[in-house]
Amino acid sequence: EGVAADIRQNLTSRGGWIDREKFFKNHPEWYPFNRQQNKRLEGGVCVSSEEMFQELFKEIGEYLAKNPDVPQVCIGCDDYIFFCECEKCLTISESVKTLAGLPCPPYQHVVLINRVAKHFARQYPNVRFNILVYDGFGPADTATFHFEPNAGAGLALLWRNHGRPIETCERAPFILGQWSKMTANPANGLEMWDYYANFSDYYLPFPNLD
Repeated sequence: EGVAADIRQNLTSRGGWIDREKFFKNHPEWYPFNRQQNKRLEGGVCVSSEEMFQELFKEIGEYLAKNPDVPQVCIGCDDYIFFCECEKCLTISESVKTLAGLPCPPYQHVVLINRVAKHFARQYPNVRFNILVYDGFGPADTATFHFEPNAGAGLALLWRNHGRPIETCERAPFILGQWSKMTANPANGLEMWDYYANFSDYYLPFPNLD
């Protein structure tokens, strides 16, 4: 029996878990600090903020209390996303390296989803919690960490030729392989948000199709 994947952009968007229009004014510390601008920005969250997590648990808990039978819950970033650069979050980013040997800020989302999944695991053992991964950004070292058994990822792979199978995409071995290795429970696997946007010409949205 098929299950519709929940990989929405709903972390800080309007109506989302940590709605920036609702919370940013009074709780800017819940959102990412940007060193270049020396201020908090409205997209994304500070994964070192305990108060942010408590609000996130509250929002998700209220949703699950009303919808206890949902199979999946997404904690997905939206297009307007920043990774936090406060001292504690930088330590998280620097704890894992990319293939280029650089800090891996997207690892903050792995920390985020794992904590949410672990928090609700006992009360809602049949619910899977997802993050939304854009274009496969990921770490090189997948041996030192993984998703919680009830956590997974939805992958939005924009950079690909839709006229060819996804496994023939030049970046597929890295993108698909890396995130698959991080999944503690093979049954969770990766879910694909398979779409295309031709940002240079919206009148020709699928230029690779004949």
